[in-house]
Amino acid sequence: MTAQYNLGLMYYKEEGVLEDDVKAYTWWNIAAARGHKGAKKNKDIIKELMTTAQIGKAQKLSSELWEKCVVLFQKD
Repeated sequence: MTAQYNLGLMYYKEEGVLEDDVKAYTWWNIAAARGHKGAKKNKDIIKELMTTAQIGKAQKLSSELWEKCVVLFQKD
């Protein structure tokens, strides 16, 4: 969960990657769903800066990445 939070920070602060609010929201959304309080706070803040279309895109990407990056590694 901390890794997903940090990915969100990287995209938000443009640290090693191009700034991308959709990807920042996406990773914070995943981390928040896993219980990271800072991710929930940051997601709520960035959401105010985004369009409805961007939020929809981020939520769709969150679902896709959840399946690939969270569920996949929870299976035995």
